[in-house]
Amino acid sequence: MLIPKRFSIRHQILSILCEKLNDVEKVKGKVFKQSLIDVECSTIAERLGISIKRIHELSSKMQKENEVEFEFLGNVEIIRIRENGIIAFIDRKYLINGRDFVLDSLKKYLAIISGILLLIIAVITFILNIIDTRQNKNDIQKLEKRIQFLESKKN
Repeated sequence: MLIPKRFSIRHQILSILCEKLNDVEKVKGKVFKQSLIDVECSTIAERLGISIKRIHELSSKMQKENEVEFEFLGNVEIIRIRENGIIAFIDRKYLINGRDFVLDSLKKYLAIISGILLLIIAVITFILNIIDTRQNKNDIQKLEKRIQFLESKKN
């Protein structure tokens, strides 16, 4: 299923941060309580082929959810994954949100299209009924004329 790019990029950002976390945990041999691992924003931008500005745009939702945080260390901007971010990555939160977004959009479009189709069917049915009624009137008039003709012949 096609997942909108913004959702897949959010997941990829968390993936990169979790890779870094896994690398540090392998070296240290323990899980960090706060799970604050730094990755330079420029590194993520390079790997994903997007701008740092785009990372900020997409990460604002993740910041509100307390999944990541940004900080400047000297003149280098870094991004850190937080515990909620690890959970979001493991649960595939943004991929699922993206799928749900697509399905909801499809449902809305289908509802609109089905409404339009029903309207078209109703209009066509109405027009066919008008045509049918006119034809029936003509047939009735012909029959009445024929009855009158037959009655006049009979007399």
